[in-house]
Amino acid sequence: KMKTKMIEYEDWEESKNLPTGWLIRETAVSKALYLLTNEGMVLESFLAAIEYLKSNMYNEDDLKKIGILIARKEVERRLDNYEWDENDSVPDGWKVRIAEGKTGKTFYLSPDSLQFGSRCLALQYMIKAHFDMENIEQMKNKMMEYEDWEENKNLPTGWLTRGTTGCKGLYLLTSEGMVLESFLAAMEYLKSNIYNEADVKKMKLFVEDISIDRRITGYSWQGS
Repeated sequence: KMKTKMIEYEDWEESKNLPTGWLIRETAVSKALYLLTNEGMVLESFLAAIEYLKSNMYNEDDLKKIGILIARKEVERRLDNYEWDENDSVPDGWKVRIAEGKTGKTFYLSPDSLQFGSRCLALQYMIKAHFDMENIEQMKNKMMEYEDWEENKNLPTGWLTRGTTGCKGLYLLTSEGMVLESFLAAMEYLKSNIYNEADVKKMKLFVEDISIDRRITGYSWQGS
């Protein structure tokens, strides 16, 4: 009954991601966090809660629950602390923000409120989380539009490349979301994954084309 009154009058809450009998309260202004254990102990941080669980006969499931709650609270604070915008530089449902300071780094927020430091990292997450292929293709199109990634007829289906002119470094993005930083790494990847001989041959042609391009741009040529 006392816990019921605490929930009713003091803003304590139950959560399915807390051990049985625990309550949580977060102050409105300072966002200070308090956790009340089933034994009546008040804990003032998630770190204290994890240490308490480990030292007081709680099981692995309770630790996992706390982990889920921590992740959700981080999402809530991320949304509260920053101003996110929707614009044409990201797929539908995604948002962006530009960090304050000299770097002006751009961050990307997924529809399920996860933050990423680049479109490439966002794409990797989309592939791993089995987003719709249409959404994945939208992100790839944004990468080509805003980050100089390119398609190439001599790459396996779904692969992209970036930095293939002059003396820049080379990056290859596979259809599985893996970033490869050399031709050698690409060839090894093709041979160790489910790719066929035709893809290996195409990659060799791609390497030859890039080598020729770099040879031409690396020198000053004069007409006769």
